[in-house]
Amino acid sequence: MSTEAGGLQTQPAPDLRDGALSRHVVIRLLLVLAAAAGCVDVMAVSRLGGRFASVVTGNLIQLGRSIAIPNRHLAASASTAVASYAVGVAMGTVVLRASRPG
Repeated sequence: MSTEAGGLQTQPAPDLRDGALSRHVVIRLLLVLAAAAGCVDVMAVSRLGGRFASVVTGNLIQLGRSIAIPNRHLAASASTAVASYAVGVAMGTVVLRASRPG
């Protein structure tokens, strides 16, 4: 710690190598993103008849429900959501594997 005139101590500047974000900024961003995902899901569930926009687990539950109580419309939409998630994961994996680390 450095000392300024008057005996006050100040914190040293955080070491942000390679543009890394501080832990507090990352935590705040994660909270904002989680809240946004929750808001999107509320809107999707209330407007799309039970399909989730950001939670694949909810869509898997709806897919199981559509099998238990035969409902072709629910099965088709839940299957589409789960398949889209799988395609997105596959595409993201390909992009990340092709990029340089860091």
